[in-house]
Amino acid sequence: MNTKIHSLLVASIHVGFALVAGCATAPPPPPPPPPKPVVKVEARPSDPLAAANQSYAQGRYEDALKEYSSVLASDPKNDTAAFNKAVVLQKLGKHAEASSAYQAFLADHPDHVDASLNYGGVLRAEGKTAEAITLYNKLLKKDEYDSRVLNNLSVLYRDKKDYRQATESIRKLLMRDQKNIDAYKNLALISYDQGKYRLSQTILGNAQRMAKEQNIEDPDIHVNLGLTFLALGDKGKAMASFKKAVEVKPDHLLGNYNIGALALAHRDYELAAKSFEIANKAWPDDPEVAASLGFAYQGQQKFKEAATQLEKAKSLKPDAEPVIYQLMVVWQAAEDAPKALTYGESLLKIQNKTCKDDDYEGLCGRINGLKVMIKMGAAAVEEAKKAEEEKKKAAQGKGEKLFKDGPAEGDVPADGAAPPPADGAAPPPAAADPK
Repeated sequence: MNTKIHSLLVASIHVGFALVAGCATAPPPPPPPPPKPVVKVEARPSDPLAAANQSYAQGRYEDALKEYSSVLASDPKNDTAAFNKAVVLQKLGKHAEASSAYQAFLADHPDHVDASLNYGGVLRAEGKTAEAITLYNKLLKKDEYDSRVLNNLSVLYRDKKDYRQATESIRKLLMRDQKNIDAYKNLALISYDQGKYRLSQTILGNAQRMAKEQNIEDPDIHVNLGLTFLALGDKGKAMASFKKAVEVKPDHLLGNYNIGALALAHRDYELAAKSFEIANKAWPDDPEVAASLGFAYQGQQKFKEAATQLEKAKSLKPDAEPVIYQLMVVWQAAEDAPKALTYGESLLKIQNKTCKDDDYEGLCGRINGLKVMIKMGAAAVEEAKKAEEEKKKAAQGKGEKLFKDGPAEGDVPADGAAPPPADGAAPPPAAADPK
């Protein structure tokens, strides 16, 4: 497997950000869903609204969506349910519905900062960066030093590679709030994007110091540091940083994903599988995560599990050549040569190639090898059939009657004769003469 590591930087639009890296055969997954906004609880625990909030807090978003919708059906003016329903739609990745829900809410509450910030996150997810920037600049007219707005605005400018504007937003924030951890994290990202990895490390060191002073354990800082080490070629320190992030938060998705990517590149399949299983639960529809988990299972020689994940990856990304190739390898290892050949031939079709019978290298060599295996298997089956037929003929020539399941009803051996043996069984020994 190619051990080259690629990196991708992503930022959450609400309050935080993180970076992610993956190996060449398993590129990084898309950005994670937006962070959890503050859920307003304004009802007694026994109320339907409280039940919906509890479902949300437990991560049961589909249940929460139904429950918030039920509350709104009986109380259309319930602002808390309306806001939280929009949040749940955003968490579920239903961007069009979330956009409509936030717009409806903001029509009645135009100055609601949380709704505006979250709506900006939805616009970003839809690729409407310019609209999100306009929305945030509108918020700044009411409070030009709002730290959350400035942080998120910096992320949007960085998306556009407008590093001057991105830096200016952070500088403005730090004029009023010099201990803002997210500001340092975003500033480090700006440096990272421009290849200034040492400077990025220095800024992240400041973020760590601020977090320590505020008694905060921030796993994203460790992930981001890991990426700077990776960019500088120090994979050992990178892995240590990613593991530190997971120590702080065991289910940290980007920390686990990065650990999995490095472990897979170094053929530590046990660690890779463990890490990618966590990522796969959070991103079940991501083809790269499914493929990476499949590669890890393949390395563990869990061929059925590997095939399941690789089939899933192929269904999500039908023309992914590395996945199709590994499906051929996995099914060959599982001793299903016909299925392996099917994938090999589909890969040839994608690559618009043909193989000659005397090709013994690369993909053609493997495909020709599979054809030989299939022919040998068919020949072996045919030889077994012929041997069985010869055996039956020989037995019939001796006047023996063959039974597969014992004598038929009413067919009783003669007095004193031993019953005939079943197919393949040795006949019972003859009785010895009395002495």
